[in-house]
Amino acid sequence: MKKRLRKKLHRSEYSEVGVSIKIQATEDEVQRVLDEITELADKLELSFTGGGLGYIIIPSTETFGDKKVPTKIESLIEALSGFPFLFPDFVMGYFQSNNYLKINQYQIEELKLGIEKGQFEFKSNWHCDLWN
Repeated sequence: MKKRLRKKLHRSEYSEVGVSIKIQATEDEVQRVLDEITELADKLELSFTGGGLGYIIIPSTETFGDKKVPTKIESLIEALSGFPFLFPDFVMGYFQSNNYLKINQYQIEELKLGIEKGQFEFKSNWHCDLWN
């Protein structure tokens, strides 16, 4: 299958493998929000990369091993580290499977429930490609 068609159909290296999220949080709430998100990710065997207001969460090398970090996640980490106060009133990040496969529907539903249970004001993309 040609590259253009694989990209259009989200196949192979262009599959939608993650979930992006943006949660409104005040300065006082950022740490609590990040803690709850990482606990939720650990419970669902996902990794979360993101942060806000100078806080950055990066998965350990045990999570990724020797695999390359996806480009979108790499760009987010660079932005968070280079400009720590770039996101002053929200937390932003990506969830992805620890084995770098597509997040299954069960995990997406559990993420939705967990985030809604936290009573956060949020925006999300439940089928996010992390390749570009």
